[in-house]
Amino acid sequence: MFKYVDYIKSLGANKVCTTTNGHRLAKDKSYAERFFASGLTHVNISLMATQREQQCYITGSKTFVSLDDMRDFKQMADKNGVMLRVNNNVFVDNNDSLEEILEFYRQVRNYCHSVKFSPLLKTDSFSTVNEVTEFNRTHILSDECYDNLWHSVEEHFTEYPLVRNKETFGFVEYSMILLPAPIILNYNQHGQLRNKIVNERKINNIKLLTTGELSLSWNREEKDYFIECV
Repeated sequence: MFKYVDYIKSLGANKVCTTTNGHRLAKDKSYAERFFASGLTHVNISLMATQREQQCYITGSKTFVSLDDMRDFKQMADKNGVMLRVNNNVFVDNNDSLEEILEFYRQVRNYCHSVKFSPLLKTDSFSTVNEVTEFNRTHILSDECYDNLWHSVEEHFTEYPLVRNKETFGFVEYSMILLPAPIILNYNQHGQLRNKIVNERKINNIKLLTTGELSLSWNREEKDYFIECV
């Protein structure tokens, strides 16, 4: 990963962001120190739950990212000027009520710079896969449920400014509640992203896969799966 960060920085990019489940960072703190000092400007930690049993059930891993780990990550991020965000997916039995969302936020808010809540996607978001997984089929909430949940969070924090953008990068609607650690509510249940990219071909994202290859995200044609890394 570090060579990619170096290369992107050499191009003059002023923002270099990556998303990780944090498992290796939690197991290897020397690697974590190098990771946060690598030149990244933004890091997203995908943290589905703070309870060990729930987190391991969702991720299918025995590795657990604790709040103590998150505290360490935040210290490393602050030391290196990195903005740290917690990404959380909301679905059946996981932060699917206002009370659970508020409790999750209370637990993590001191260990990150912002928290983003997102719905499950109707199709797999990993590059070219275009089918509903069994987990999604049994755990996804309706668009109306997600809308009502997000609105209830916004209404709970009415004393704080609210920023809404219906067509940001990737054509994903979101709102941001400007708390000391802002809450971002991702409205991608409205499904603008794939239509804009696949049907109208207006924009694309490049993903670094675990194989070390780069993928043109959301493409469906085999010839477009991979691009050569210069």
